[in-house]
Amino acid sequence: MQYMHFNSSCAFCCVANLLELEGREISDTQLFREMRADLLLHREHETGTWQTGAMLQSGVWFALALRPMGFSLEEVQSLDAEAVVERKPPFMVGLKREQGGRHAHILMEHRGDKLVFLNPHREGDGEPDLVTLTKEECVERLAPASAVGFLAPCTPERIDFQPLLERSKENWRSYEEELTTFSMQLHTLKELRTAQEPLLRALLLDGPEGARVCGHREQAERLRKLQSQFLSKLRRGKPFCLWDCWDKKDLSAAFAFYQSRLEVLIQEGTVG
Repeated sequence: MQYMHFNSSCAFCCVANLLELEGREISDTQLFREMRADLLLHREHETGTWQTGAMLQSGVWFALALRPMGFSLEEVQSLDAEAVVERKPPFMVGLKREQGGRHAHILMEHRGDKLVFLNPHREGDGEPDLVTLTKEECVERLAPASAVGFLAPCTPERIDFQPLLERSKENWRSYEEELTTFSMQLHTLKELRTAQEPLLRALLLDGPEGARVCGHREQAERLRKLQSQFLSKLRRGKPFCLWDCWDKKDLSAAFAFYQSRLEVLIQEGTVG
């Protein structure tokens, strides 16, 4: 079994385990690095959410690592719970957790009237590798309309990263402008918490973890400092301007890092 090695990597871990079932051994970390997920930045146009790192977890993004290996992650959207539990395994799907949120699992087999799921987790953390649920329990933990993902063979092909790198370079510039504008305004705690997922997460949560996974220690450290400065101010429970709590040199250097790293890869003509 492949285990989780970084935060929010359950989907990456599921893909690694689906590959293992096909006889290919690769970790969630290797997938992440092959995708250049720490540098790519995408804006979800429907919600306005900025996504990088572990949040790049759809079949389109996993294709960056999978297609050179001769696989694709096919997705079937908006299945009701009954259709999911009757579907032939193996496939990955999100299940609700008791502590809140969703966690990707792999349905491995139907065992009588029970369903056996592979449960991605960190090695040695006390969680079980497999979780067995009745169909009723599974239905309760599925979303009303779920997406499932499964591996399919395809003709191996090299990935031209150039368009994605160039688009990400522009996106990091736009993201910096949007974040700067937001940061210079006074916001209530409610407004700041509302902005955490769509605006702040990319830089303050997925950014430092992605930099750590890819070995960029200095970038990871400066992003963790910015994260700590934000959380420290947030805990005081009063409205504030992010601009007043952040180290401006670290903030500028963090965005400059993405621009410079992407420019290097663009000049190299990166192909996966």
